[in-house]
Amino acid sequence: MNGKLKTICKEAVVVALAVVMVVGFGMPSLSYLGGQNTSTSSVYAADTAVVPAGGAVVKSIDTSTDPATIALDDGTSVSYDSGMTFMYGSSEVTYARAQKISASASSGGGGGMPPGMGGATKSLKVYNQYFKPDKTTVFGSNTNKVGTAKFRIGYYITNGGVDGDTSAIKSGITGSTLSLGKDVVGGTVTTSDNTTTVDGLEVNSYSDNLNPLVIQGTDSAKQTVAKINNATINLLGKSDGNGTVCDFSGWGAAISTYDNAKTIIDNADIHTTGVARCAVEGDDGSDTIIKNSDLAADGGTTYSGYENSANTELMVEPPWVLGIVGNARTTNLLGTASTMSVYNTTAYATKWGVLSTDGCSNVNLTTVDSTVNMDLSGNNLTEDSGYGTYAIGSALENFYGTTFNVSTYGTICANGENVLNYAASKGTIKTYKYNTTTKKYDTVVSSTTGKNKKSTVNSENFGVDIWGGGTVNLKDGTTFNTGNAAFLVKSGTASINITDKSKINSKNGVIMQVMDNEDSAATDPEGEGMTFARKYFSEKKGWAGENGQVYSNGDGSKNTKSSISVSNSTLKGNIYNGSGYQQQAETLTVNLKSGAKITGKISATSIKHSTDGGKTQNRYIPQGKYYQFGHVVNKAYYNKANNVTVKLTGNAVWKVTGTSIVTSLNVGSKAKLQGKVYVNGKLTKVKAGKTYTGKITVKKL
Repeated sequence: MNGKLKTICKEAVVVALAVVMVVGFGMPSLSYLGGQNTSTSSVYAADTAVVPAGGAVVKSIDTSTDPATIALDDGTSVSYDSGMTFMYGSSEVTYARAQKISASASSGGGGGMPPGMGGATKSLKVYNQYFKPDKTTVFGSNTNKVGTAKFRIGYYITNGGVDGDTSAIKSGITGSTLSLGKDVVGGTVTTSDNTTTVDGLEVNSYSDNLNPLVIQGTDSAKQTVAKINNATINLLGKSDGNGTVCDFSGWGAAISTYDNAKTIIDNADIHTTGVARCAVEGDDGSDTIIKNSDLAADGGTTYSGYENSANTELMVEPPWVLGIVGNARTTNLLGTASTMSVYNTTAYATKWGVLSTDGCSNVNLTTVDSTVNMDLSGNNLTEDSGYGTYAIGSALENFYGTTFNVSTYGTICANGENVLNYAASKGTIKTYKYNTTTKKYDTVVSSTTGKNKKSTVNSENFGVDIWGGGTVNLKDGTTFNTGNAAFLVKSGTASINITDKSKINSKNGVIMQVMDNEDSAATDPEGEGMTFARKYFSEKKGWAGENGQVYSNGDGSKNTKSSISVSNSTLKGNIYNGSGYQQQAETLTVNLKSGAKITGKISATSIKHSTDGGKTQNRYIPQGKYYQFGHVVNKAYYNKANNVTVKLTGNAVWKVTGTSIVTSLNVGSKAKLQGKVYVNGKLTKVKAGKTYTGKITVKKL
């Protein structure tokens, strides 16, 4: 753990949990002497239960006492505490279910397995081991509040094996060792040198927060390595997010890797239900490789009274101002210089996000010959919601031979100099780790051989949403099939590069839409900062600019500068700059290079929000209408700041299909502009190589 646990920057939230449980593995028996655990010489509160390390068979549970009294079959009894784990057969059950099983057994009913759990055993066992972070310690790099979280861990793997080094968190451990082990999560464990292999992990959990695997780096010259083969993990609790402290904490995740450790997951089937429960999490410089696997996060029902927020001490849903809803991400990549490589794998989320990065800097997410899926069964505007991947903090995301079937966005590109590459899976493909010394991605952490497949983004709405800066490269015949704009640019510097016969098929005919960011332009009526429940966006009636709504009438010299470049590709659709009405405008440069042919309009525009093609203007957008963000219609209009530069070089062709307004135009000697050009209102015959400036209207021939 790099010699220390991370310090939490803010004071802890205390949120009572109904049930939180943990298990023990392979420990010597413990004795109970007035609340003192004699094997560790640690003194606990008088009501803390001490249970033998391998668990104890429950004879009965008496709830007439507070805390409840649990009678064990060896004639002893212990008091219930919220860190207990209950196992019935091969399944972990909630305390509430354990009470029912015990009550049924006591009345002669024999207990009975919960529906769908299988098995015939009638024994109920209890364990009581866990790691509880305090206000200054927590796994990984996150600085969120930990509340009353107790981490119940199947196998805690460090350099040296299971529980090989628990010194970094020893103060928070109840029991002499931490891991639950084979009786709870199954599998066979072997350790050689710094590498621990877990084969055949099998987890069936019905509680809200079991962590089957936590892999932790330690202070060692050798990297902690975990190999997880043929794991089946079903985390089927009904967590509502109350006390979860968002998925940054890793609480209740199936597999988490921290502090420069490396985890290789091969042939895993991981399924989670419940709010903010990740299938796989990587943090704090760790490396996670996922191969030949199926991952799914269903989400759940968020607790009553939750207020939508970007505050990561509380966030169990995405901020609605992103234009999405949901409450679970399949994976999350955090920290500095962490990597996640996804090979020949299918990853699914019902809503929110599939493969995410967050709270990070210079991370690398790589997918090869994989599929990213979301629930597309509902109305594609008002019901289906979420993104395939998220990029933030100067992330590098490489997609090779990957197919996205998503609802709202293929990728959201947020703050930082993020880079997205969509390409074919050709030859040897490597994942590069950011080197904090050279300040470059130059360290190889994993590689695979691609299947020579092309990448495709199928989105019911948008392709890539950029609101904080990013470079997007489409190569090797990549195809974007979108319901709306393939590229939605709301703020920051965006650089879009389309080459190698890549294709854009947009149902509403928009290749690129530049517009003001509704998030930062929205009204915060009560000054609540990162709480968005009462925030709303509004605009004046009619076409922006024409209705007097213009943010800046300057010359555009202070504008953020974005661009789109096309080469060796044929595109049909429109490129619009509709910014500068509620925020500082963007300057857009369109570079049509050799081999580029575009049929459509390229124009500065006026906009208004609409989800029905302009029949209805959506002038007021609160949280309940989150899905209206990004959906606008356009009309050629220059607001004196939304500048558009068009450059044609090589043998590029622009075939104009409707009125377009640009502010700078240059057509090379071998290029073709198929349209009529008016410079400051005067019909002009364009001369090759000459740059024309002013208000330039280009019309269809």
